[in-house]
Amino acid sequence: REALQDIVLAIHSGKFDLESAEDALCGLATFTFLGVDDLAEASADYLGENLSAENAGHVLACARTYQQKSLVDDATKYIAQHKESVFSTAEWAEAVKMDGGLVDIQAALQAVRVNKRKKTARN
Repeated sequence: REALQDIVLAIHSGKFDLESAEDALCGLATFTFLGVDDLAEASADYLGENLSAENAGHVLACARTYQQKSLVDDATKYIAQHKESVFSTAEWAEAVKMDGGLVDIQAALQAVRVNKRKKTARN
């Protein structure tokens, strides 16, 4: 009930207090569904600024679901820079269950690492 009150207040005031990535994910889903673009964008911005190895997969899956291109880009870049730690988390495995397309992203990012090693070995 409190979450619903927070959402109604946020829509009325145009402000949404974000204290965690979980809050922002909830906000992203809710405000996108309701068509409150400014608050959905604020939630996406918060997520992009607060990525971690534990939440990056889930953030990317949600960004893809809600077609938040800048957040997809931010999350993908973060994952590319921290792939070993991201791909080893239980949270990544859960995100893959949520969005099977993450398997292809993981394969592509791992192939980049392999290709870089091959180029380095040739030089």
